Amino acid sequence: MSRIPLVVAIFEDKHSKALPPRDKAFKLLLSNTTFLKNIERRLTRYEIIDRVEFKPRPPVTPDDNLEYQARITFTTGHVLYIIDRFIEHNCNNRTIYQRKFSAYLRDSHGHEIVGWDNFHDEPTFQSWPLHMHGRGHTQPIPSKEQSLPEIMQAVITKHITPLLLARHIP
Repeated sequence: MSRIPLVVAIFEDKHSKALPPRDKAFKLLLSNTTFLKNIERRLTRYEIIDRVEFKPRPPVTPDDNLEYQARITFTTGHVLYIIDRFIEHNCNNRTIYQRKFSAYLRDSHGHEIVGWDNFHDEPTFQSWPLHMHGRGHTQPIPSKEQSLPEIMQAVITKHITPLLLARHIP
């Protein structure tokens, strides 16, 4: 499984010949959406994923945040909701793109099972800022998963596959 790191922020380096920060942010979001489309094609064949839906939020002005939202519906009825965005900040005449990410799995009744994010909790462990929450949005706990592919792998192996196997084992 490829490891696309959860980038927390992209900073402008005016002396670099690398891509500008906005282009780097766009490229990273595009790589995650491409990953999800590839997963959809492969896992639909094995009746693991029913569909992947994207709710694009294209930037209307150059100052708008870069963002995508995805909803992955599994054949078990579980849904993984993903929000990935870069928020532009100006700091001392330099551009900073701060990334906010969340992926939350809900069962077929809408109850939260597990989720990962890098939102507003206090840092207290090594995997910070990425952390996870258990069933019912428990207190933040450390997470080994640091990328969208790793989160997808955890969701499928720990939560979806056991349910699929239970369907076929009397």
